[in-house]
Amino acid sequence: MERTESAPERVVQEKKIKRPEISKIISIEGFAVTLLWTNREVRRKDYSTEMDEWAADPQLAPLTNPAEFAKAIVENGTLAWPNAIYEVHDYEEWGCDRFQYVIIDSDVIYEESERIGALESHKQLGIMVKSARLAVKMTQEELASRTGFTKQYISRLENGRSDIQFGSLLQIMEVGLGKYLLPQDLNLSYIKSVLT
Repeated sequence: MERTESAPERVVQEKKIKRPEISKIISIEGFAVTLLWTNREVRRKDYSTEMDEWAADPQLAPLTNPAEFAKAIVENGTLAWPNAIYEVHDYEEWGCDRFQYVIIDSDVIYEESERIGALESHKQLGIMVKSARLAVKMTQEELASRTGFTKQYISRLENGRSDIQFGSLLQIMEVGLGKYLLPQDLNLSYIKSVLT
């Protein structure tokens, strides 16, 4: 009897949806944090309803103090509190005890937060960057040199053919053009007034 090989099994891999990451903390008021995401959304998450639960958890308990909660930082695209440190017994992976600070998964924050706005289209931002550059009589090459971006990126950005992350926009504005954007003023009209 001749052996026949079966057709290879079809493996269907689930496509992982890439969620945006946190780009910047706009504000922290009490236990409510307003965040700018890499997709230019502005979202707000209020943790005040979770404080009783956090108080019972030794790792999260320090963050039930509003002053300690307000020490949050953005690290690797998510929220972290370097002031809330706990010991991890991780012999399997690390071979020893180690210390870790509190980090909340950005996917969880995104899902549980409320969208309260967004920065406008990257095309409009590109037009405003170009206007600001021309107003200070700067070439694309000069702006690229000051910011560390390529002339091609600046050109694509100004012509609406390239998306821009918020950190890149800040670098172009602050380093390249000498303009400053305050976190509480994150709206298109303010950005336009700063750039023009």
